[in-house]
Amino acid sequence: MALHPDSIQAEECSQKPPSPPSPSSTSPPSVPTQLATAASIFDDTCQLPLKPLHELAIDENRKLIDRRFYGEVLGIPADILKDGGPLDTLRKKLSREPSIRGSK
Repeated sequence: MALHPDSIQAEECSQKPPSPPSPSSTSPPSVPTQLATAASIFDDTCQLPLKPLHELAIDENRKLIDRRFYGEVLGIPADILKDGGPLDTLRKKLSREPSIRGSK
């Protein structure tokens, strides 16, 4: 049986939402700052030529965009984004994926 919104009991709606996590040194910037930073990264990189998606493992411009976005906007640690790091491994695996590589 599906619940109709009117059937929700008052006590269910009166519960306080969970408190947001306390900020830490590894948390990403605030949303307005993230948006401004993302827009700045786009402005800085929108004219860079990109290789086809199946070549993403060797596309230095894609790596630059990824490093800037993931580091500056999302706050992902630099050791994940560095050459030979986990993000490079992911790029290599994705570039070999048949659904991305196709018949190339």
